[in-house]
Amino acid sequence: MKWPEYQDKRPEAFFLDVDGTLHPGTTAYLVALEMKRRGIIKGSFIRRALWYGIQHRFGHLNYEQLMDETLKTMSRVPVIDLERISYDCFARDVKPSLYPGVESHLDTLRRSGARLILVSSSLRHSLEPLRIYLGAEEIISTPIMERRGYLSARGPGPACYGPGKLHWAKEWCDLNQVEIKNCAAYGDNFSDRFLMEATGWPVAVRPRRNLRRYAGKLGWTIVD
Repeated sequence: MKWPEYQDKRPEAFFLDVDGTLHPGTTAYLVALEMKRRGIIKGSFIRRALWYGIQHRFGHLNYEQLMDETLKTMSRVPVIDLERISYDCFARDVKPSLYPGVESHLDTLRRSGARLILVSSSLRHSLEPLRIYLGAEEIISTPIMERRGYLSARGPGPACYGPGKLHWAKEWCDLNQVEIKNCAAYGDNFSDRFLMEATGWPVAVRPRRNLRRYAGKLGWTIVD
């Protein structure tokens, strides 16, 4: 895979979608599979997650409903257990499957002073090991409230999916005094287009048909 180079002018920040963009899997789903193996959650949740994955692939996902079902299931799992399982899944499933060149590309960006921000619909807890490994500054995801060491409910604001990714990226830009047009956004799914359109450097990574057609029409960078 040939990743883009930034020479004359470099974006101030890079908003990086994770699932399908940095690796082919779905981080939260991998964590859920491991929980099923350990008998923490039921197989019915996995089957529902697969159905939501199909909806996401074709751009018809009701993400708020997915999050509410996820939190209902995860509310019985201590956050510390979720974090430990996430580290195990990262080492076994996520790190080995990172797309070719991801690590070296992001290393180059980080050494040049770029700010790397993971933007994902997956739970923040499942992404923390990847954030540390890649040296990303922050994770932008759906706000989740905790109570007594357990996940309890979605926080205020939209879910970090589709237009919600743009909402939270703009909030990050406002807090950090960065113009979103001076940022880059990497994504693989048509639902990522809202954030990508708002930035000055949209990069479609192994995009599915709808996003590939859209990116080609607008002249965006496409990485295969």
